Amino acid sequence: MQHQAKVSVLIPTRERPDTLAKCLKTVVNQSYDNLEIVVSDNASSPETEAVVRSFNSPRIAYYNTGERISMSHNFEFALSKATGDWLTAIGDDDGLVP
Repeated sequence: MQHQAKVSVLIPTRERPDTLAKCLKTVVNQSYDNLEIVVSDNASSPETEAVVRSFNSPRIAYYNTGERISMSHNFEFALSKATGDWLTAIGDDDGLVP
């Protein structure tokens, strides 16, 4: 049995639940089985977490930085939470094609 590499998709976000919802829809709908979606919330309002939780997907790992940090630090925070063999980072206003 061949190991299927785990892919982590990192999505740093801050105060954009509307665009994040559209982004997450494209990532959650990927057919690759061994996929981890790491959402790094840069101390946004509770609406951001609510959007993430609304997907009810075990593939999504939600983390909150606890305080406002720079955009580059939010990317690094997301990276520190990833457990995949392969990584990609996308903006919360981006999406993935199938």
